[in-house]
Amino acid sequence: MRSTSIFAVLASVVAPFALTPGCRRDEAPPAPAPAASASADALDAATAAAAAAASAGKGADEVKPVYPVLQGEPEPAARKLCAALHELPNRRRAECCAGGASSSLAAVCEGVVTAALRSGAVALDDAAVDRCAQAMDRAHQGCDWVTPLSSDLPAECEGLLAGRFAEGDRCRSSLECAEGLRCHGAGPTSAGRCGKPREGGACNTGVDVLATYARQAHYDQAHPECAGVCSQHRCQPTLAAGAACKASAACGAGSRCVAGHCVAKAPKAEGETCKDALDCDAGLHCAGGVCQAKGGEGAACERDLDCRGVCLKSKGQAKGVCGHRCNVDWLSKAR
Repeated sequence: MRSTSIFAVLASVVAPFALTPGCRRDEAPPAPAPAASASADALDAATAAAAAAASAGKGADEVKPVYPVLQGEPEPAARKLCAALHELPNRRRAECCAGGASSSLAAVCEGVVTAALRSGAVALDDAAVDRCAQAMDRAHQGCDWVTPLSSDLPAECEGLLAGRFAEGDRCRSSLECAEGLRCHGAGPTSAGRCGKPREGGACNTGVDVLATYARQAHYDQAHPECAGVCSQHRCQPTLAAGAACKASAACGAGSRCVAGHCVAKAPKAEGETCKDALDCDAGLHCAGGVCQAKGGEGAACERDLDCRGVCLKSKGQAKGVCGHRCNVDWLSKAR
């Protein structure tokens, strides 16, 4: 499975509907701490003002998005970040696929990032945004990265939004909380509160609006929902090496479930021996028993995981060449 496939589906399919009722959200937020920070008080005031403005002339029971609709121009840093994350790959994909650019999520991204910045919920370093934009430009050269899913996000674009809220503060996204804290109870139409990772309870059941539009697929690393691991949508203790297991997720980072038991296995670097793609470090694949970088246009391949884009081969053919594909197969045939 491509590293971004799950998030790609979230960003391109779930995200456009994230601001509508019906999405599931986490369990009820924990009780607030005795005192909230000044920035959290500002968020409360901003949220209340936005809700009052949005509800003017409308029914009191109308569901409203947790992030208000952008009024006026976005913050410059938000504009630059969202252009790099959404507009650039959208434009390059259109060039490779000989078609007009599809609808972009950049405008919605600008709105939620701007709201988070102006409320004092997050900080965004201009130099870090520049590094992300440059990395996105490099990563989207040529066409061999194009697949029906969203492109991989460079490491320079992860972890850019620094949360400023403390434990007990109201929040709309886990990215608004300080590192190590999670925004429990937040959803597309409701705020939550920053809190420590849970020992138990449901997990991975909601949509984080800011993380979705800012394409922060790995935000759980800095804002873990569970003190142990999230397995089968429940927070559970991390299994120790040698413990019986059914899935690698229960064994925690640096371990895998092998033959029904957790085994400590650190990811291998390029050039090291491997048995499958899970043995290799992020961005590498296992080919010929060795961890290798994914192939570019024209490289020999057996499966999509061998390529930056996709492995192009005829039906029944064992081997092919790396290339790009603009649409899923059924959509291509329907045109």
